[in-house]
Amino acid sequence: MKIITFGSLKGGVSKTTTALLCAYCLAKAGKKILFIDGDINNSSSWTLTPENKNELDPQNRKHIAAALQGENLLDYVIPSNTKGIDLIPSSLYLVDLRTINQNRFKSLVKSARQASSEHISIDEKYDYIIIDTAPTYDNITMMFYEASDIIITPTLLSQFDYNTALFLNNKIQTETSVYENWKLLFVGWNKRFEEKQIGGQTDYQNLFESTFSNILSTRIPWTTVAKNRIDRQTFVGKSKKSATLHFSIINLCEEITGEKIVLAGKGAF
Repeated sequence: MKIITFGSLKGGVSKTTTALLCAYCLAKAGKKILFIDGDINNSSSWTLTPENKNELDPQNRKHIAAALQGENLLDYVIPSNTKGIDLIPSSLYLVDLRTINQNRFKSLVKSARQASSEHISIDEKYDYIIIDTAPTYDNITMMFYEASDIIITPTLLSQFDYNTALFLNNKIQTETSVYENWKLLFVGWNKRFEEKQIGGQTDYQNLFESTFSNILSTRIPWTTVAKNRIDRQTFVGKSKKSATLHFSIINLCEEITGEKIVLAGKGAF
């Protein structure tokens, strides 16, 4: 089982959208996914609406804030609306855990890897844990980073994103033990600008590549198809309108998992 975390200091960079698309794609390939919503905004939780909507009631205590104070991570899992994906929703009560120990989530995963009379191990139950984090850098995001096999920061090609990447480069390197697991992912990619090698995209691409050696080779296009998948549940398939995003997400999943991704059925996810 591999833990994949999406994190960024900036909002609006398709962090949650890309995390969800990867979860949908991997599930369509037959992988078992545990999606953890570590963002207090609850965006992923509401998109992956559980079969039983009452499960989202905070009094039910099946959410990530409760899980981080519990003993077995699997006790807080609920089914999502998508085959192959289970969910631990977010919670407003995360604000009460801002001083949480940086290794808390890692220790919970370690415990969940041990089978018991009540639970199979988390490694037997899931192929991947995908975590969506808040657009911030605090103890909670650091805690998720510390437990991750790969940390992906979606990055637009702009000065703001460059400054953010420089900040994260310093913080993750000096404050965590997982710097080698941190990767940058270019999003909002325009193929036409790439072919002509002109404009701000090329200028910032050169700037990023001259500064960072941790940039993933996959490029994620900026398209309304991604928004429609989240907002309207319009599937991403091989049609002319969505093919570019479709194959980009498959490529990303292959790059970050190291597996060949073969989708079931017609391949839409």
